[in-house]
Amino acid sequence: MVLVQSNGKGVETWCVGHYSIKILHKTYTHEVKITVNVWISIFVFVAGKLMALAYAEAATIAWWTSAMEGKTIKQLHHNWEAGRSIVAVAKRPSLFNWLCFGSVAFTAFAGLGTIFQKASSPKLWTDTTYDVPMSTKMAVEFPYGWSGIMSSANGDPGSIQISEELNTILREYNLFNDIQMQVDGCTNSSNVECIFDILGIGFEYDCTSGQMPFGVHKLVNISEALHTQFIDKLFEVNVTWGVNQSSPAWLEGNIDASWDSWRTNISVVFKDDPQCQDTFSRTRHCQLKPALVVYPVAVAQGVAQLRNPIGNASWSGTEKPDLQVDPVHSLLPYPAAVGSEIGSLGENSTIGGLAFIFKNLFSMRATYENDATAVYGYSSTGLLTTTYIDTMPSEALAQCNSTWIDPLQDIALQIREIMFRTSVHLALDNVQPAGVEMREDNPLPDAATYDSQHGIILYKNLSASSTELDLTHTIYRTDYTLLVIGLVLVVVAVASTIPLFWGYWSLGRQVSLSPWEFAKAFHAQSINPEQQHHVLNVGSNAEADDFVEMLGDVKVRYGEVGPQKLGLAPVDQVSHPVKGTKYL
Repeated sequence: MVLVQSNGKGVETWCVGHYSIKILHKTYTHEVKITVNVWISIFVFVAGKLMALAYAEAATIAWWTSAMEGKTIKQLHHNWEAGRSIVAVAKRPSLFNWLCFGSVAFTAFAGLGTIFQKASSPKLWTDTTYDVPMSTKMAVEFPYGWSGIMSSANGDPGSIQISEELNTILREYNLFNDIQMQVDGCTNSSNVECIFDILGIGFEYDCTSGQMPFGVHKLVNISEALHTQFIDKLFEVNVTWGVNQSSPAWLEGNIDASWDSWRTNISVVFKDDPQCQDTFSRTRHCQLKPALVVYPVAVAQGVAQLRNPIGNASWSGTEKPDLQVDPVHSLLPYPAAVGSEIGSLGENSTIGGLAFIFKNLFSMRATYENDATAVYGYSSTGLLTTTYIDTMPSEALAQCNSTWIDPLQDIALQIREIMFRTSVHLALDNVQPAGVEMREDNPLPDAATYDSQHGIILYKNLSASSTELDLTHTIYRTDYTLLVIGLVLVVVAVASTIPLFWGYWSLGRQVSLSPWEFAKAFHAQSINPEQQHHVLNVGSNAEADDFVEMLGDVKVRYGEVGPQKLGLAPVDQVSHPVKGTKYL
């Protein structure tokens, strides 16, 4: 019953009671909890003691009733031994009877405690509740000019002095600090995890795939080296932002400086073919456009972790690689009211600081170059460059026949974490736009933070979607196979013991296996007064085994051996007790 009732119940809550003690007008309440293992121990102890008493009584009755039927001394001695130990059953298998079976079942019953203890074990279990209302404050727009200050006028990501707020985000990212996130509707408990989707600022990925020629060319003079049309790139990651104001397209007015400065570009080249001549390197080029994206998040005890992205980048070109990113809810409009992102020296930049971080984190390059003397050499820049070598020859340095893997997915995941941290941090710290007054306008929906100058909501309490609340706790799990085995042992032990009581009514009195009762039974003389033969006349100092050896085949019976006298004697000298006779 305990194992069935406790199955699936919490370890901390099952069978918990409280009692109160009042001392000097003050009441003290105490909790009492009895675990499954304690209940099993109590049951096994009580059941074991009762079974031991029942079997001892049954073995005694079985010995005397078998003696009344008439048995050899060897059989009676074996029955006595079997009632005391299972070892006797193994010693004389030829004398196996129901009493022996009961001895085996009773011994097996002793292992009941181990079986029942193993039948119940604590397991971690998670109860999931869906569609729980949850909300949290997130950034839904970039604050104008928050990321840094331009230190040049050409839109170079390397010419940004990042802001204190962005520097804090970068430091927490580099140190793997927890992402603190307060979620309304999510219980702040160690065994509760909240899973949901939430909007935050990120990027839309618009990508193009292609290839570029790769070949090692022997140059014959310096002049030819100076006029080489392409560089043999083994691997490269290049991050750009804005536009080159000295480029022909810019000078001809064919570039929208506003929109081009509102996105970041990532270009990747990697060679995955071991051939050194007349082959190609693969190329990837992605435009990252600021957008509201859907972040799948898990929060436990106020700490958020991003789950795997559930969207894919948009691709054009010869290949469509599987680049997992977060689904885009909507593109963030360029803040036209604040002018071009590519400003003059000292002007604030909204996303330039992010581009600066991406450039310094992810820019990598590996080339295999030659010169006029036809000397070839490998060179690389960027700390993580060698982590993307797929195969390389036995030489100590990478050669032209080394192959590389695509780093774009890793880069996208790192950018994703930085942008999620940015969304949380901006809203949590209520970061203000550069040089712009902000106000908390409570009449606005969801207590949004409002940029009064540019007419946009920067931060607001967003309702989460696809919510789950997972409550993980320890429960009891019952192994019904072991439970059935244990119950079978109980049934077999009881069923094998009950038949041993058969015939107790014919004894007419309480019997025992006391040596005094044996002595009294064996001292009787035969019915024939002239035959003064005593059953035990085999030597007063004989041991039990000697006694069995000498008289083991003598068949004796317990019954009436004389007027009003009961005892053990050869079967031909014993008659059945007469009902109603008073025996002395």
